[in-house]
Amino acid sequence: MTSRATSDSSPVRSAAMSPALPCRYTLAHIAAAGSIPRARHAPSTPVSTSPVPPLAIPGFPVGFTKTRPSGVAITLRLIKRLIERYPNTVVGIKDSGGDFANTKAMLDEFPGFRVFCGSERFLLDTMRHNGAGCISAMANIHPGAIVNLYETRNNPDAEAKQTALNAMRAVYDTVAMMPGLKRTVAEYGKSPGFKTLRPPLMALSDQDWARLETSLGDLGLKMPNLDKILA
Repeated sequence: MTSRATSDSSPVRSAAMSPALPCRYTLAHIAAAGSIPRARHAPSTPVSTSPVPPLAIPGFPVGFTKTRPSGVAITLRLIKRLIERYPNTVVGIKDSGGDFANTKAMLDEFPGFRVFCGSERFLLDTMRHNGAGCISAMANIHPGAIVNLYETRNNPDAEAKQTALNAMRAVYDTVAMMPGLKRTVAEYGKSPGFKTLRPPLMALSDQDWARLETSLGDLGLKMPNLDKILA
């Protein structure tokens, strides 16, 4: 990752991270320029305890769809009804279903409605279809790289940057995501308290961390001064 990718650690940490409740979704509101400062004032529901975290940003109400844990899909028909009934309240949605075809269907059906993909893996495709950006748990470790792609999405190297983001995401797909992210912060930030998750989730094993650490080193992940920020 670039030095830019690690330079955002301070504002991100001030937004949502603490040893007691690390890795919160408020940390991941990196959808557009200026959105990380906005996230400082957002609700702080921890990812480790909420399968469907709310996204209620003051002045920026956003719906949240994550079908797999809830078993309940937010359909286009339902979105249409909500927009019509609450036009000043329901102004956007995060789609965490992991299927870009569904995200694109929302973008095509509701021009002007702010649609966020739930993974930076789909960021470039989302922006090319006039999306609002992405809200991703991976912003816990390299928000700058995600923001950089958002800001330079029209540049010739955008595809290469998207590929780099996908490679980092793929590493975390090999372990449990939240334990992996929290262990990364614990190790890079020299803050053992971040290893702990709330039941029923369990901390990442040392064996899994050894594999993850090697992969992160190969990808060049750096989080300079994180230990000072978390001290």
